[in-house]
Amino acid sequence: MSNAKHIRINGLLPFNCIDPEPEGGYDTDKECLRDWFARMNTATFGVRIGWTGPVESRPNKTGGKTAFYAFTIDGFEAVTDSALERLLRAIVGCDGEVYHKEIYEP
Repeated sequence: MSNAKHIRINGLLPFNCIDPEPEGGYDTDKECLRDWFARMNTATFGVRIGWTGPVESRPNKTGGKTAFYAFTIDGFEAVTDSALERLLRAIVGCDGEVYHKEIYEP
């Protein structure tokens, strides 16, 4: 069971944070983000994600640069603590950053 929470998370994610892995590989962090992104775009889920940017470009493994976008996840919804913890781990696992997190029950 989940209690309704106010959720506000700010951070950065690379533009390709949910791209499929090359050669059919599987990445649980990307799967988690795909699931959350889908959920945040439904009409009945009270948490949304907004984007600004690109904020900066960073060197990547192939010698190029990757654009990072600022995001804000914001809203009010009944979500388990473990689901939110998994979301935060997935953001970092996809080379993103969380620089502000505010989650509380009213």
